[in-house]
Amino acid sequence: MRYRTAFGLAGPFVTWALCFLALYAAQFVGCAWGWDVRSYAGVSLLRFVLIGLLALSLFLLVIWWKKLKRRRTEENDVLSAITHVAALAALAATVFVFPGVFWLSVC
Repeated sequence: MRYRTAFGLAGPFVTWALCFLALYAAQFVGCAWGWDVRSYAGVSLLRFVLIGLLALSLFLLVIWWKKLKRRRTEENDVLSAITHVAALAALAATVFVFPGVFWLSVC
């Protein structure tokens, strides 16, 4: 039980951190390899990749949030409520930090 709670608390933020790392690693690689000058339908390849990573991170964090919400309804204790709120905070951090890929310069 304690491991599930610790995993529930740390899991969403570890997922957020890994998605953050992947986003900026893709940006570095894309700028170094010239993905920003290749465009399809008026949008650069690098921006497509970054938007895809944003969508993937939102998908993963919504899955975390739903899983911990379900556990909260099943167990109905304080720790499961805290893990649910932590997953919601990681999702909110993603919504706040990552959407810059839509309007900021990619390189």
